[in-house]
Amino acid sequence: MTSLAYVVPKMWSAPTLDGQVVGRALSVQDTGSHAPVVGVGPLVRVLQVREVGGQKIGVDPFSGGRLAILSGADAATAASSQYVIQRFGYSATATKTLSMTFDDGPDPKITPELLNVLSANKTPATFFVVGKNAAAHPEIVAREVREGHAVGIHTLTHPDIASEPTWREHVELVATGRVLRAITGQQVGFWRMPYEGGDDWSLQTSIDGVLRAQRLGYTFSSHDFDTDDWRYEGNTLKGDIPLPNLDSGANITMLMHDAGGPNRMRTVEYVKKLIPYARAHGYTFQTMPQVQPALAANIHPVTPTAADYETLYVVKALFVWPNKLLSALFVFAMLAVVLVGFGNTGLAWMRYRRRRRIVYPVPRTWVCGRRWCWRPSTRSPSSPARCDRSSARTTRSWKSSSWTTAPPTAPQRRSAR
Repeated sequence: MTSLAYVVPKMWSAPTLDGQVVGRALSVQDTGSHAPVVGVGPLVRVLQVREVGGQKIGVDPFSGGRLAILSGADAATAASSQYVIQRFGYSATATKTLSMTFDDGPDPKITPELLNVLSANKTPATFFVVGKNAAAHPEIVAREVREGHAVGIHTLTHPDIASEPTWREHVELVATGRVLRAITGQQVGFWRMPYEGGDDWSLQTSIDGVLRAQRLGYTFSSHDFDTDDWRYEGNTLKGDIPLPNLDSGANITMLMHDAGGPNRMRTVEYVKKLIPYARAHGYTFQTMPQVQPALAANIHPVTPTAADYETLYVVKALFVWPNKLLSALFVFAMLAVVLVGFGNTGLAWMRYRRRRRIVYPVPRTWVCGRRWCWRPSTRSPSSPARCDRSSARTTRSWKSSSWTTAPPTAPQRRSAR
């Protein structure tokens, strides 16, 4: 309880802004449900539009800092809107770069296989990890960073974050950020929204999620090309996962998945084809921060704090350890059923063998008294005989055995007439 009392306030405090929240909260009621989408690039942010000296200036709606000048087609698209959704990202020097990104991991089977392929081909990538999965497999996340890949936030539990309340998004982002700080020793300030689409309509309908994260200091990372690998892996779409058209030579950021589906090995096989295909077209592979300055500025080494480690342990306690306990109980129950079954079978066999070894006494002589007896095998019922020593021994054997059948009553001795 002491740990929870310490961690819960920290999970609400975003380390990206040193715990400070800038400006008042905004929502779709402020921006409108059809805010114009301007610019190009895989990163997304919301800008407030202001007229300064006859120019349209895009400023951060929370801090008021100047971020962009809208001109030409962007200014025409913005028109009289007070807010716009801007796509941006690539540096001016980035040419023919391809950034592979993978969502939903890490997966204990698929992600190591994928890392082996990337390592063999010396190609970096960007992994957007789910916080509870990272807490379950921290060694895989540490390997991703150690081998030169970038790691971003994909929320804690993978909900449809734009439709969740504000407090839920805060916890989903900040807790995952602290988990990554504890595992990697890096401050990560960029994220990708679960279930996000790359089209304008998807951005407009999820603007609440973008605004809340932007206020906390997290940069929203989208993509240029969606492979739809999950639809091919689930047999929603037939055939091979399509390769992108690289004839234009434009920079490209690709969306793929390394977890969260039934057959992610198809993605691994797809990457094996993608790497030589892209290199044959003159492309180089880069992580998103390597070609996008806004992301590079949001990554820096840190010394994990007690709040970071406590958050990691709380996430494990809520999402990792219960699953392991249930798995252990299931294995125990199955072993108990097997052992009890074999035990009962063994006991039954031992009882059967023991009963076969028991020799039940079969008396030859029926005892009728201390002096007289009747031997049905040699004498007729009317022929009495005196008990001899054999009869006495038979009597004692019968009395000391477990024989339960009472002897028949001997016939009465007839009197002589």
